[in-house]
Amino acid sequence: MTKLSWSIIWKRWLSSATALLSSGILSVSAADHPEESLWDSIDVYGDFRLRYELDYDSVRADGKTSRDDRNRLRTRARLGFKLSPADWLTANLRVRYGDSNSQQSPHVTLLQDGGPTGDHSDIWIDRLSLGFRADELWANIGRDGLPFWKPHEMYWDDDIYLDGGSIGFETTAGDTQMNLALGTWILPDGPDHHSVSEQSLLTAGQIKLAHVLGDHGQLTIADSLFFINDDSSVVNTTNDDVDYTINALDIQYKRSAEDNHLTLGATYLHNFDRGPDADPARNDTDGFVIYGTLGKLAQKDDWLFGYYYADIEKYAVARYFAQDDWSRFGSATQTRSSDFRGHELRLGYMLADNLNVILRAYHVDTKSTQEDGKRIRLDLNYRF
Repeated sequence: MTKLSWSIIWKRWLSSATALLSSGILSVSAADHPEESLWDSIDVYGDFRLRYELDYDSVRADGKTSRDDRNRLRTRARLGFKLSPADWLTANLRVRYGDSNSQQSPHVTLLQDGGPTGDHSDIWIDRLSLGFRADELWANIGRDGLPFWKPHEMYWDDDIYLDGGSIGFETTAGDTQMNLALGTWILPDGPDHHSVSEQSLLTAGQIKLAHVLGDHGQLTIADSLFFINDDSSVVNTTNDDVDYTINALDIQYKRSAEDNHLTLGATYLHNFDRGPDADPARNDTDGFVIYGTLGKLAQKDDWLFGYYYADIEKYAVARYFAQDDWSRFGSATQTRSSDFRGHELRLGYMLADNLNVILRAYHVDTKSTQEDGKRIRLDLNYRF
């Protein structure tokens, strides 16, 4: 099989998009936007984050060797453009400033005590896609995020981009809305930068039901299934050299009244595949998350308090594609986000309609070793 580089693929993709533009397929019709030019349909968006992070009171897997406490000042910046020349079509391009060696995090360390930051500061594309919509049907092709509803990032990190395509269907019957989404994508490979034929494949689907309860309540149930087919011909530590068939069942109740915003939820995780035969933890394939929040972060002077508890066995999730918030386990660019139990406390406040500050505190222990750690994060987030 011929191996194609990313540069060739993106050149072909961009040339195809250019051909569509020149042929008039993306031109604005008078029926869609009678008063608008093409430039009027462009939406510029982005966000900036400044983060202080403290890792402390941490012990390595032997339970005896302590890690040095670590203070870091980090940042993240993203800038995007959405073009909607017709009601049925949206083109999306976003670039981010970050470390291209990590598929889990776009953050860059500005300052760090105890040594160099170790980050690569790159500007690179993490969104390049076309979205199509016709009544209750939609489809996306290109580079985008996971098009599933998720109440948190415990089994899939929001920063991970995917190259491929997805389709979906949504309908409403009475007080219940149903959403169905399916897709297949090539997974990012972090620092290994393998060719397309050497990367792992993700195929996934989700069915989601949201039922209105009374005047202010909603019950949401979603079931997601992830098939990760690892390329066994390549030693790729990012993809863990393991196949996964992960089921994530989410249940959430939300009450949103004028002065009463409450969210309660739970997630159950199970991997139908096992870990490698040589690993004593190969049968550790289950996990769960429970959480609750009070308040919201939508406009100036809003506040939020939240609590999360997670217990996730080693092979319950694909650990290099799940969240990287809770601990410093792993390396600078690859966070091991499984085989742990722990707590998160969260407090947020809206300083302005597009500016908030969020304080989060974590206490985490591993399940199969004696590794542990505590972390505090203070984020200043600005969006436009």
